[in-house]
Amino acid sequence: ADDCLKTYDLEARRYESADTQVANVQGKNQFWIRCQYAKGLLGMEYAKGLKGPALVTATLEAIQHLLVGLEVAATVPRYTFLVYNCSVHYWQVARILQREGVRVHLVPSLEQVVKALEAVPAQEEWKVQLKTLFALCLQEAGRLPDAQKMATEAFQLANTSAQELAPNALCLTSHLAGGKPAAVPGDVPPSTKARSMVQNLRTSASTLNEDQKKAL
Repeated sequence: ADDCLKTYDLEARRYESADTQVANVQGKNQFWIRCQYAKGLLGMEYAKGLKGPALVTATLEAIQHLLVGLEVAATVPRYTFLVYNCSVHYWQVARILQREGVRVHLVPSLEQVVKALEAVPAQEEWKVQLKTLFALCLQEAGRLPDAQKMATEAFQLANTSAQELAPNALCLTSHLAGGKPAAVPGDVPPSTKARSMVQNLRTSASTLNEDQKKAL
């Protein structure tokens, strides 16, 4: 698979203009974007078995491939489906870094994904999940006001379009308002709502809807 992607890259370069002032649309079409996504998924496979800083570095490199494709997809209105696909791939690739202590590394990339996803129609439940995760990442990065704002956005969206997620979003909003660290599995008793919220987030990849599964 890696060799196929390298061959595609070589062929794609044949259509790139030597004039940097000339934008080449054909060289970066949906197939080129899908190629970047494939590189990201391959990077996720390469990262398996790694630990510590090596795992973080490899995962962030895989994510970067997704963002390269997303950057192009987000500029073409008819490619909103590829923006959505990227968000699903992102969740899968970044899942290993979604736990407390390392999710701070996701702030820059997740910010791009959340912003780009705003242009995608519908998919409100999915947007709530990503906004909720982003709020947790922002909190860990020490950006509490931004985390509170994002959590509020997630709750408002859930309250109007995805009410089954509203309790979790409200729980996070309340936690951030108190300035307390968000819970993760094993940190607090099972009866705590915050623990349930984060656990639900981390296991959401196993309950993707059919559209999300097709994007993988």
